[in-house]
Amino acid sequence: DKELFKFNYDFIRGNNLEGKVLGGNIRCLLKLAGTEFLPGFDNNILFLEAMGGDFNKISTFASQLYQIGAFNNIKGLLLGTFLEYEEKSNISVEEIFIKYLPKDIPIVKTKELGHLSNSKAIEIGGYIKLNK
Repeated sequence: DKELFKFNYDFIRGNNLEGKVLGGNIRCLLKLAGTEFLPGFDNNILFLEAMGGDFNKISTFASQLYQIGAFNNIKGLLLGTFLEYEEKSNISVEEIFIKYLPKDIPIVKTKELGHLSNSKAIEIGGYIKLNK
């Protein structure tokens, strides 16, 4: 059913987001850093979400992605739920990532993709097109 892949979202920055989706759980993605299995981020949409992680962990993960160049040439950033972080922090997860991204990179946030029992789905390696 295609309804599983339809999710609500808000644009934090920009008006459209279109391209191939890479990423997933931020902690698991970063386990691939330094290996041949880390995907090439250039000209793709980077999707990130997390089940666990406080401010220090999520900030460290964002910084590591920045340091390995993951944000340099992406077409956009799609943020799902950061479950533990969003339950405990009064700073939005978008505020962590926005400081690492070039100013022209669109950022989209959804509460419907991640580690929730009622989460929707996104196809890693698939194509998405989102508009404001």
